Amino acid sequence: MKEEKLLQKGCRIEYIDGLRGVAAIMVCFGHFIGAFAPELTNANPAAPFFQQHPVMKYFVFSPCNIVYNASLAVFIFFVLSGYVLSYPYFLTGDKKIILPSMCKRYFRLTIPVFFSCLIAYFCMTLNLFFNHEASVLVQSDFLASKYNFAPDLYNMVKFALFDVYFNYNGKVSYNHPLWIMPIELFGSFFCLFLLLLFGSSRIRYGIYFLLLLLSPYNGWLFFLSPFVLGMMLCDITTRGHKKRMLLNNKIVLFIFLASGIFLASFKSDKIFAYKALGNNLITDLYGSLSTFFYLNVSAFLIICVISHSQFLKTFFSHRILLFLGRISFMIYLLHFIVLCSLSSFLYCIFSSLGASQLICFTVTSAISIPVIILLSYVCHRFVETRSIHLSNKVAAILVSFGQRIPAALKNTVASFLQL
Repeated sequence: MKEEKLLQKGCRIEYIDGLRGVAAIMVCFGHFIGAFAPELTNANPAAPFFQQHPVMKYFVFSPCNIVYNASLAVFIFFVLSGYVLSYPYFLTGDKKIILPSMCKRYFRLTIPVFFSCLIAYFCMTLNLFFNHEASVLVQSDFLASKYNFAPDLYNMVKFALFDVYFNYNGKVSYNHPLWIMPIELFGSFFCLFLLLLFGSSRIRYGIYFLLLLLSPYNGWLFFLSPFVLGMMLCDITTRGHKKRMLLNNKIVLFIFLASGIFLASFKSDKIFAYKALGNNLITDLYGSLSTFFYLNVSAFLIICVISHSQFLKTFFSHRILLFLGRISFMIYLLHFIVLCSLSSFLYCIFSSLGASQLICFTVTSAISIPVIILLSYVCHRFVETRSIHLSNKVAAILVSFGQRIPAALKNTVASFLQL
């Protein structure tokens, strides 16, 4: 009975929605800091800024930086995608629900993506982006590198419907955060195909570990590994009761959480305890991807702890976090457009009034974040919700059409044999 109710609700897991909301806000803070306080994103602890402000060095290069770690938030999104996509199957064991998930995934992602690109296109056309002016004030290469091309309606439509997944180019991107969309789309299909092939197989855990072991040797496979980790965690949580007994130990959960936070905060191997992470087997295997490896492991450990801690489940099920979780996709899609338009404009205004960088950053963020949340809520209600309904209808049509083809072929062959 409980399983039926969960399925009727779309197999939503409240604490995961709450974690999504937190991750979306982390991305916002991370991009605001990258845009208006670029000194804090420097990975070199010997940089002049940190020599002049030693206290900030201990903040930036310690676990404290997790509050604005946008990269960690992205890997949390990836692991959660693997978890949530596989949850309905592991809950029911019914492979018939996999095909509809495949059919609707592109439309579920693309409609909100297209809407965000359309907003960016109009902002460019109407000269509502002020990121270049703001970049001069804060000396931010991050801001200066965005929207350095002429808007074109045809190219925008092509970008939103095709290029964003199959030919992404950051130099002509209408929305910088969309760089994750190729990984999100292919990772989703990869996860669903694994379920289709090995979801009920006894060797599935061997497949998980084999894919993870091969990930250092292929860039694409590495970025698909978070989906495998999310799928494996969901498998253990919903099915492997004996296998997850270790995760019911509070000491183990504490060690996992502390390790996850520690690894997530790695920015440089030249300071504090992170020196040990700079020259070892991981760096030999992963090379330039070693930082992302630590983020991947960190996201997995943190979600593992949250999914097995009643206290953290309750915390992330708070109604405020659930609200942010429901609109998290729109927050992710819209925050950078607001940052380059309204936020950059406000920063320029406050700076022209003689305000310090700290005041400009604080006031701009305090005004912009509520605007992002409000805009995301409106777009969630009138765009994303409708995209979900539409993608479900498209999936139903495609599945129905796919089921008719074998029957039609069978009837055709039978008629031919009768002749």
